[in-house]
Amino acid sequence: MVFKKKMQDYAIASKLLCNRLLKISKINLTTEKIEELKVDSNFISCDENLKLTEWITQLIEDHYVHPNDKDSYLKNMNVTFLRKHFKTNDYHSFRYRQLVKNDYHFVCMQLIKAKEYHSNYEMIYMYVNDIHEIQTKEFELIEKLKEVTAQAEQANQGKSEFLSRMSHDIRNPLNVISGLNNLCSQHIDDKEKLEDYFNKISISAKYLLTLINDTLDVSKIESKKLYLKYTNFNLEDMLREVTDIFNTTDEEHTIHTDISIDHKIVLADYVRLQQIVNNILSNSFKYTLGDDKNVFLELKEKIIDEETSLYVLTIEDHGMGMGEHVLSRLFTPFERGIDSRINQIQGTGLGMTIVKNLVELMEGSITVMSEKDKGSCFNIMLSLKKTELKEEKEQKELSEFNLKGKRALLVEDNEINAMIAEEILDTKCGMQVQTVSNGREAVEAFRESKEGEYDVILMDIRMPVMDGLEATREIRKLKHPQAQSIIIIAMSANAFDEDIAISLEAGMNEHLSKPIDIPRLKNTLKKLLFEGERVKA
Repeated sequence: MVFKKKMQDYAIASKLLCNRLLKISKINLTTEKIEELKVDSNFISCDENLKLTEWITQLIEDHYVHPNDKDSYLKNMNVTFLRKHFKTNDYHSFRYRQLVKNDYHFVCMQLIKAKEYHSNYEMIYMYVNDIHEIQTKEFELIEKLKEVTAQAEQANQGKSEFLSRMSHDIRNPLNVISGLNNLCSQHIDDKEKLEDYFNKISISAKYLLTLINDTLDVSKIESKKLYLKYTNFNLEDMLREVTDIFNTTDEEHTIHTDISIDHKIVLADYVRLQQIVNNILSNSFKYTLGDDKNVFLELKEKIIDEETSLYVLTIEDHGMGMGEHVLSRLFTPFERGIDSRINQIQGTGLGMTIVKNLVELMEGSITVMSEKDKGSCFNIMLSLKKTELKEEKEQKELSEFNLKGKRALLVEDNEINAMIAEEILDTKCGMQVQTVSNGREAVEAFRESKEGEYDVILMDIRMPVMDGLEATREIRKLKHPQAQSIIIIAMSANAFDEDIAISLEAGMNEHLSKPIDIPRLKNTLKKLLFEGERVKA
């Protein structure tokens, strides 16, 4: 009974396997006689009057075998080769393309030595299976693997180029700072030279900071970690603020504005939109080296519907312009044109990359027209929601408030950073400062303080023993009259948006990134320390 069941299963399995085959033949390699056992209706059948060699020749001549696979087919089906092969082997297979359903399909030819095989009866079985779908998927996978490999190689090359450019661009300002620092020590009594050296050190330091910030922005954009912060603001006022700064700081250049919009209040990311305009204007100023140093900024509005308008910003200069090659790579990171004049101008090669990515992040578009030695024209189109500003109570200007006599607890583990912060708070702000070197000491100092002993805590984030985030959480939990009201400001080298969010979540009132921006520090302190008095005004 068991034997009968096995035979039935064997018969079913054999039938299923045979049905999937296009052709089954029995071949005697000694006589070259072909006996067909099964042929699919979509496949060519053998002429039993022909010997194997003659049959193969006919297949080739009638183009049943794909021309590109002809040589391989002839080699693998050569009778001399097969007789020699099956003396020591039981199996042989290869793939080629043959006509199936009037189209070339990939098929797999399998040749198996018969059980009764001997020197005068060299019998083999031939099976042909349609593997076109499998082979096509394999080719697609191989192409994808090639593409991924090429992308990985390109990424590695890009990474090497990135590190090379970063090394070059960072070392230049560092070399200036280091060299001028040595010159300062040699000319300590020459006030005029010292002022010149300090000014150049400041310029190089700002450029270095710009390079770092731009690199971080590009990194956030590429890792899709840059998010927009939407607020309501006056678009015309923002543009005039930016252009006023440029016109004030550079007397040689002039920005001419033509702003014709009906709806000035929009919902957008103020900082990032300002960054777009700032980067383009910076390029226009830097690369306008001829006599015509006029830059033109135009803003037009096209109403889309009741809620949205299309704002078209155009910035045009009559500067160096760009040839087709440079223009085609304008938005590639670290790319700058090859020109002796450009080599004399500081630039990271990241500004326009950031502009394009920010515009696209805002679901807008940017186009550039440029001609070498004639100038460039940038055209940005953004669909922005039209809103209204909420009425706010008039507040006193921050400049009216004085920080003199205010008391600060400075939490900083780096001695040099602590010294710099102490000096700024003392000489620039007139504040009294007590310094501790880690979060645990900050918690203890505040715990033991009397009410009103500290007006503000300036907290570093990464410190030994206890970091600034944990210290802030501990301070907020204390049973101290000021535990909830004491102003805590993060002063950290962590500058990403997520770092700021983490600081605020831990209980801090504000997050300032290093290096310390003195005007921003003073304004932040005044805003937080005199909040009540400003609103009462």
